[in-house]
Amino acid sequence: MVDLIGNAGHLQEVEDFINTMSCKPNGLVWMALLMVCRVHCNWEMGEQVASRILDLEPSNAAGYGLQSSPLLLVANGISRQMLNYLEKKNVV
Repeated sequence: MVDLIGNAGHLQEVEDFINTMSCKPNGLVWMALLMVCRVHCNWEMGEQVASRILDLEPSNAAGYGLQSSPLLLVANGISRQMLNYLEKKNVV
C-alpha cells in the first residue's frame, strides 16, 4: 500500500496510513516511504522518515548506507541539519 499510494504522489496520505496502522510499522515500511520521497523529491519528508528509520533500527544496513557520502546526501537534498543528526547518532 505504501508503495502504491506513494508512487501516485500521495505522500501525506501514506504517512497518515502508516501512523494509523494497527501494528507498529517497522523499518521496511518507513524505507518504502523514504524511497517514494526520493522519487518525488520530497526531501523534507525524506529527512523525517530517515530519522524515524534510524531511531527504530540504528543498526539497519540502510542507515549505514546513508553514511557512505555526506556530500552526496547534501547534493541529493539531505540538509546539513540531517547530517548533524546522523553524526550525533554515530552513523556518519
